[in-house]
Amino acid sequence: MKLRDFMINIYDIDWMLDRRWMQYDKEMFGKFRNNSRSLCNYLGRQARSARIDTEGFNRISIKVRSASQYCNPNTYFSNPNNLHAEVYGDLEKFTALPDQPEPVNEYMIDLLQKGLKICAQEHDFQYELVLSFIDDFRKGNYVNEWVYKARAFKDYKLRVRLMARLDIDVFNMTVVVWHGPTEIFRKVVMTTEPDEILFMRKIKDIILQDDRIILIDPIWEKEVWSAGLDELGIPA
Repeated sequence: MKLRDFMINIYDIDWMLDRRWMQYDKEMFGKFRNNSRSLCNYLGRQARSARIDTEGFNRISIKVRSASQYCNPNTYFSNPNNLHAEVYGDLEKFTALPDQPEPVNEYMIDLLQKGLKICAQEHDFQYELVLSFIDDFRKGNYVNEWVYKARAFKDYKLRVRLMARLDIDVFNMTVVVWHGPTEIFRKVVMTTEPDEILFMRKIKDIILQDDRIILIDPIWEKEVWSAGLDELGIPA
């Protein structure tokens, strides 16, 4: 089996049972989940590209506990494909962080690295390689950007890319159009919360029809966004 995904989740039972965590509302827990997705999504994409073999799991999930004494010292599986490790997380520290990429991502990296270390003691998943992905994320200033979809229309000398960018607080999808070697158009066409459920598989295809560049919805196959070639300054 290949490693595909990473997750960092708050262990919600502690929220119900531990008075230190009862002060926090669901909005804070949602913010924690969203803030973790840029890092985890980046690592998941790198792992899938590297085709990392595992001992029967495709996801590593780090569960954050309210006290170190509650943490299970061993890894375990919630189902055959999800490997879990538990680590202590200081939510008071998290809520005090400024909403900036470096402090938020470094907080998440610290939790993830602690959990990965526990996992590596019991399971083989190219631990050092995954750590190198984290270093690359740091060196790239915590930017998680990738080509979501691309098409070329040679008869018009056009190239169109959908560029996806996932930050700690927002996801943006940007259309970029080149005519020959020259970029002629760039526009954000989708903005959501940083949650893959909200933005993955939202665009099925990029087509050129009736002299218009059109983004197609995957479910209803309807137009999500379009622009005429004349609007882009390209003769039809």
